[in-house]
Amino acid sequence: MLALPVTWWKPLNRMEKGWVLVAFTWCLILTVMMPLWFFIGRQNVPVTTYRVTPVEYFETVNAFVDEYRVDTLNGVPVIGADRSVAGDPLAVAGTESGTRGRLHKPSRLCLVSH
Repeated sequence: MLALPVTWWKPLNRMEKGWVLVAFTWCLILTVMMPLWFFIGRQNVPVTTYRVTPVEYFETVNAFVDEYRVDTLNGVPVIGADRSVAGDPLAVAGTESGTRGRLHKPSRLCLVSH
């Protein structure tokens, strides 16, 4: 193997310095905008938290599965939507007609049947 020369790089030319300056300026703008987007923007950040024991969560999930199960596929319950909310993609099964619930990514516990 041959060693690299002591000065293996060449100084940046005018065009390259300009692009480095543009990239650095854009990084600074985005760094400043991140907290501004959080405080000024109308973000839908999920900050609601709940303290639930695993037993309570399991009971709640199983009650939901028992109420809305329409079929079972390979041992996994298939959950059906209420007819009053079936046409609304943002509605959640189990909500009253004309209202909207919160839709969160389900846990693997939702797939457990008893």
